[in-house]
Amino acid sequence: FRAVYHNDYHGADVLQTVHCLLIKSNLLNIFTHTEITALLFAAAVHDFEHPGLNNNYLVKTKSDLALIYNDFSVLENHHSSAVFKLLRDKRFNIWSNMSIDEYRIFRSLVISLVLATDMANHASLIERMSTYFFFKETNTTTTSTDSKTLLQTLLHAADISNAAKPWPIYIQSTEKVVEEFFIQGDLEKIYYDDNKPTFDREKTDVVQLQIGFIAHIVCPTVSDYLNNLNDSVYPSRLKDSGA
Repeated sequence: FRAVYHNDYHGADVLQTVHCLLIKSNLLNIFTHTEITALLFAAAVHDFEHPGLNNNYLVKTKSDLALIYNDFSVLENHHSSAVFKLLRDKRFNIWSNMSIDEYRIFRSLVISLVLATDMANHASLIERMSTYFFFKETNTTTTSTDSKTLLQTLLHAADISNAAKPWPIYIQSTEKVVEEFFIQGDLEKIYYDDNKPTFDREKTDVVQLQIGFIAHIVCPTVSDYLNNLNDSVYPSRLKDSGA
């Protein structure tokens, strides 16, 4: 099975976008090697084995994954767990040369980054970024917690960045994600007890759905927060690194 939107193409797209954000924002030289490695790897695998159904559907239908992860960030927990299970196979473990301590830090970062892609965490992530920028005005020290928040914001921004890309790319991506939504909606009509699908291909106004997503999610993240990264992050972290 291959999801219409959340598949390997999406993973490659997010990976490329994260790389672009790192370079264009001058952050490539700010994070540690392990942080950058974890960010790029998380970008590539953040939707690994995605079933094309969202967390709400999995929880509402009492799916096996929802029961395994106790309804908490079901997909995101599965993505990271499945990837690290795969890495136990020596044939696929591209990180086998890492030391035990390096791998522990790397694994912890990847898990936290993938979990941060859950849209349920959007508001809390934006709030943490706002707090970071507020205190940056008087405090030039950057902690490991700050670093993790910045990494999570970069990945989250890349994950929802389709609307910030050239029109042909945006349209193609939107058509795929909407079709994936509608496939879920078809299943919701069958399996939801209340027979009230979240995504009804016969009633959903795609234009209004996109306008709302862009206005309330994409714009605040891409415009307000990414645009602040250069001034708030680069000078202080460069100073902290001794450059």
